Amino acid sequence: MSYCYIDDIAIADVAFEARGASMEEMFTSAADALTNVMVDDLAMIRGAENVEIAVEHEEIDLLLFNFLNELI
Repeated sequence: MSYCYIDDIAIADVAFEARGASMEEMFTSAADALTNVMVDDLAMIRGAENVEIAVEHEEIDLLLFNFLNELI
């Protein structure tokens, strides 16, 4: 799992490329990239609660978009 930020695509927003050996790993990488942008000190985050997220879409890019929107 990994991600990298892409500086020359987005001006006001953040762009990143998420990778993974499976769709689940790629979604986890995307969630990590999003969290790293939103939270100044990742050490302050603790797993106090498990939340199930259910999203649907036929297109993988829009499925990822819906997933990341749920995280926000």
